[in-house]
Amino acid sequence: MAAIFSGSLTVSAGAKTYAAIPVNGIQTTGQSLQVDIVMPGNVFPTGLTTLILGFSYDGGTTYKEAEGGYLGPILPGKGGSIQDQALGFLIANSTTVTHVRLKTNAPSAFTLPVSVSAVGV
Repeated sequence: MAAIFSGSLTVSAGAKTYAAIPVNGIQTTGQSLQVDIVMPGNVFPTGLTTLILGFSYDGGTTYKEAEGGYLGPILPGKGGSIQDQALGFLIANSTTVTHVRLKTNAPSAFTLPVSVSAVGV
């Protein structure tokens, strides 16, 4: 498994696009790619925050996107703790991903600790 990004993102209110990250060498021809995002659930602001993950197959020129929505505040689950939130995508083996790009659309600014990893499967 390869760590693509690990750290904190400063998410501003409204829509924001982050710099693309090259992922060359993680996936080989004929191999699917599993991309996973993990972030703490207790940081999401009140309202709907959307995360959009874009995958490029042409060196970062164009992107196909998939998204997930998180309605904050995220409440404690069983056991009284707020669970980490996850978003995962499996890219079919018919294409090779060259870049991954993240977009956010948030109701208010917040800091999002996040880790993005990928592995060829």
